[in-house]
Amino acid sequence: MSVNYLAIVVAALLSSIFSFLYYALLNRQIIGAREAAAKATQSKKVDIRTTITPNKIIIELTRMFILGLVLAYACGLLGITSLQQAVLLSFWLWIGFPVVLLTGLVTNERFPAKLAALHAGDWLIRLLIFTVFLSAWH
Repeated sequence: MSVNYLAIVVAALLSSIFSFLYYALLNRQIIGAREAAAKATQSKKVDIRTTITPNKIIIELTRMFILGLVLAYACGLLGITSLQQAVLLSFWLWIGFPVVLLTGLVTNERFPAKLAALHAGDWLIRLLIFTVFLSAWH
């Protein structure tokens, strides 16, 4: 099975740009959720700032390239070629992985539900970007 590495790189860049914009737009909600969590756990020191550094950019792009590679193989092995198939695959992957993992954090680790929901939204759209893009550019 051949993999289109250029498609993976482009999808990784698009996914990362989307995520940056997503979190920039929802920054107030994220800060509020983190502050509420800090108060609930009576934590005295909480750094709610996020900074973008070259290392974070490299790590983010590497993470998204790996995700893209895995999804490219999944799309290829499953024969995903239509928009409907790509959306369906994204939905089931989203339920099976980010939603399940984030739900575990909320129920077992006292992770703020609002923050988990914000992260879940990011992951749903990331998965949609990848599967739709990779299925269209096969």
